[in-house]
Amino acid sequence: MKRGFWIILAVAISSIVYVTIRYGLRPKPVPVMNATAFENSQDIGAVIYKRLRQTIRPERVLVLGSSPTLTGAEDVWSGLLNSASADKLRLVALFQLESLPVPELNLSGMELVQFTEAQVESGELMDLVKAKMGPGQLVVVHGQSLQMTHLLESSFSRKLDKHVGHPVLSISSFPVTLSADDAGEMQENCSALRSAGSDQARIECAAARVSRAMIRKRRDPEKMWSVVERHGLQEYVVFIYK
Repeated sequence: MKRGFWIILAVAISSIVYVTIRYGLRPKPVPVMNATAFENSQDIGAVIYKRLRQTIRPERVLVLGSSPTLTGAEDVWSGLLNSASADKLRLVALFQLESLPVPELNLSGMELVQFTEAQVESGELMDLVKAKMGPGQLVVVHGQSLQMTHLLESSFSRKLDKHVGHPVLSISSFPVTLSADDAGEMQENCSALRSAGSDQARIECAAARVSRAMIRKRRDPEKMWSVVERHGLQEYVVFIYK
């Protein structure tokens, strides 16, 4: 009886540890790329692919998020996906939110499927994505960051995790600032969202933190800057100042 109890306890503890590591329950951000200056947005994507190559290549689906307030955000994904294609990664389909600009891709044989907000809400998009998934190939979903990121409980990526039976890889972009006034406003929004119990506080607070760090180090406001962090096992966040 005692032996059975200890076996059950060990299994329960192992399950908790597995879920914590696998899904990342409010983990501390892990730096992937410190503040780096770039000439253009496509270069950011190319460097991200180089940094995450070993993470991306085994995946069957990649969820990308663009912030509508970040001009040219889709160009980051152009750089990433074109780099992946040049690296012989087989990209079979791009599911693209119809209200966002489409990344400019130099790819042949990749199907473009546009989707609507209604298809996200209904769950139809998850079925379409799952039907395209297969070994040795990558399906890409490109939507708004606040819909795609794992940082929000109700996001598409979290729902897709459950639908396909494992955490999917997600990379989302958000703007940051080099203005002290704007950074202060972001911090105020962070505090207000935390007080309201909103999970969007995770994003606003992270952006405020990155902005303050860049301001302290006196980054040149005439340049384009990017910072990349990992939040949990399968969530990467790209912060961009333009």
